Amino acid sequence: MFESCYIDSRNKSKPSWFVGFVIFYFEHNNKSCDTTNQEYTSFSALIEVMKSHKVADYDPCIPIVTINKPKEKQLVDDPECRIIDPKYAVINLSDITRQVGLVQSSTNNIEHSVISSYYVFDKDIKSSVGSIQNL
Repeated sequence: MFESCYIDSRNKSKPSWFVGFVIFYFEHNNKSCDTTNQEYTSFSALIEVMKSHKVADYDPCIPIVTINKPKEKQLVDDPECRIIDPKYAVINLSDITRQVGLVQSSTNNIEHSVISSYYVFDKDIKSSVGSIQNL
């Protein structure tokens, strides 16, 4: 689970939460933008972001995500369908808020509840649900 901010229609910075799979970690050397031109190292991760994010209908504290179907499964389900490619993001490791797991829904095999060891989701997170278009 990670956080990312975007600028809303009122030109305000708004944080959002997202869930994704880490593909790999890497480090990147950067130069500062000021006159010192100092180098610093940034630690980042390439993430495959879930297809959609929401909260449970019965509790706005429980995050729910929809995973991306593999391309092969999309074609088997409907050979005439438009393939939906996975979405990726590069994030700074400091944006990761917690390690989470997924519990598959009993009614929908691509919908999952988000769980975390040693953390109870007890705050209303409905207002900060991430939208893939804001990444």
